[in-house]
This record gives sequence, C-alpha cells and structure tokens, in this order.
Amino acid sequence: KCCKILSRVILIIRVASSITNNSAMLNGYINTNGSTATRWFEWGTTTGLTTSTNKIYQSATSGNFNDSIYNLIPNTFYYFRAGAQSNNGQIVYGNTMTFVTTGTIIDTCSTGVCTPTAITTLATNIGNTSARVNGLGLVNGTVPNTGYFEYGSTPALGRTTNVKTIGNSQSNPFFESLFGLSSSTTYYYRAVVVNTYGFSRGDILTFRTNTPSTNTN
Repeated sequence: KCCKILSRVILIIRVASSITNNSAMLNGYINTNGSTATRWFEWGTTTGLTTSTNKIYQSATSGNFNDSIYNLIPNTFYYFRAGAQSNNGQIVYGNTMTFVTTGTIIDTCSTGVCTPTAITTLATNIGNTSARVNGLGLVNGTVPNTGYFEYGSTPALGRTTNVKTIGNSQSNPFFESLFGLSSSTTYYYRAVVVNTYGFSRGDILTFRTNTPSTNTN
C-alpha cells in the first residue's frame, strides 16, 4: 500500500479484491483529519486511467471506502488509483496500483506473439538508504509497454513503484530509484512488464543496502 499527503487529508490505496473475469472491487482508506472530502477511483488498461467511478458524497468521516467496477476484459492488466478532494478544492491521488482479471484472452498480435517478457537485472547505485533497481522488457512486436517494480524486505515483496511507459521496441530497459530504505538490510525485488496482450513478472533478485561508516577517535 502507498499514500500521498496533501493539506490535511491522507489517502491510502489498498489492493483490489473480489476480482473476476469482468469485475473487481477497488479499495482505499482516507483519513480526513476532520476535513470534508470527496473520494473516488480512476482506472483503465493504460496508465492514462481513462475511466472514473462516481464521486462519493463529501464527508468528514475517516475510514475504508470501495467501489466495484464492471464490464472488464478477461485476463487483462488494469491500473487504478484513488483520488480525494478536500473542501478547499485541493486534490490528492494515491500511487497507481494494478490487478489482473481472471479468464483467458487470445494474443491476436499481427506481428507474432506480443505478450511481453520481464527480466529483472542487477541493482545498482546502492547506498545506505537508497538503490536503483533495473529491468528489461522484451516483446516480439512493436507494442507499447509499461513497467514497474515490486519490492520489499521479505520475499513477499509488498511494495510497488509507480507504473511508467518503457517503450515499444523489442528490448526495453527501464529502472526506478528507491529511497527511504533501511541501512544494512536485504531487499527483494522483481521487474513487471505489461502491454495490451498480457503481463510478465521477472525473477526475484536481492540487494543489500550499505552499512553507515563510523569514525572512532
């Protein structure tokens, strides 16, 4: 889960649930800190998030909120985020998250099999509390791809970076810099690549953040 803070409103995005081949429930949590706020979800098959749910009535009540979406495509990667607007007009969004509908879909790419392949590559620029994770997206056809990373301090991962466009060539390298990590800690991560025809998760690799140096007099 991840959050953004604007003014006094805190918005937390939770994983999607009740996922079927054509529907899903989007979940979030809002802490209004006493401010009146409207909340909603935006979603779509690209990071453009072309569809929005109805805005839930303005309320100063904090707590979980959710909304179900329908008429989805089977076995398709969807992006979503929650939004909230405080009574002074300021808007805050949570980070974009993803889910995959169930079912099957046929790869009808005219240039061959266009389902992507994600490859996780070695982390670089490792510091005490930061690192750069790297990946590669492979695809046979010239299909636009997006990518992101899953990471965490256990093999369960649990955290994701923002989704970004990574290109439409046969080989698409991409990376993300991670900050606010704990020093002297082993982190697990993997690359994820998505396009219209499917998605792929790479192998889980690890890196260890550095130990702060100390001077002894």
